[in-house]
Amino acid sequence: MKRAGQYICAANSSGAVHILDANTLNTVKVWQAHRGIINDMDAKADFLVTCGLSPRQQHGMMHDPLVNVYDLKSLTPLPPIPFHTGAAFVRMHPKMSTTSIVASQTGQLQVVDIMNPHSVNLKQAHIYENNFLTEGLPNS
Repeated sequence: MKRAGQYICAANSSGAVHILDANTLNTVKVWQAHRGIINDMDAKADFLVTCGLSPRQQHGMMHDPLVNVYDLKSLTPLPPIPFHTGAAFVRMHPKMSTTSIVASQTGQLQVVDIMNPHSVNLKQAHIYENNFLTEGLPNS
C-alpha cells in the first residue's frame, strides 16, 4: 500500500491495484496491473509503478518483463517500461518525479524517465559473494 497525493494505492493478490480516495477511502478506480501477484510498487506525485509475477506455461510464476505505469492525475495507464530480465523491484526516484529505478533479482538496475522511456541507463550491481569458490578447498 502506498499513498500518493490524494490517493492511496493498494494491491491485491490477483494483480489488481485499487486507487482509493485518501479522505473517504472510497474506491475511485481499479486497475488490473498484472496477471499474478504484484511483487513491488511505488507511487510518487502523479505516477504509480508496479512490477509483478505472471503465470508462464511450464515455468510457473515468473517476473514480468514489463513495469506497468499508471498516471494518477488522469487515472489512466501509461505505456509500460520494458525490463527483459524480469522486474523484481521498482522505485520512483526521490527527487526526479518522472524517473523510475527498476531492479532484477540478479542485480541489474535500470534508470528510466517515464515520460521518455527510450532514454535508459543500465547498471549491474555486484550482489553475490564469490567466497564459496575458495572456501572449503583443501590446501595444496
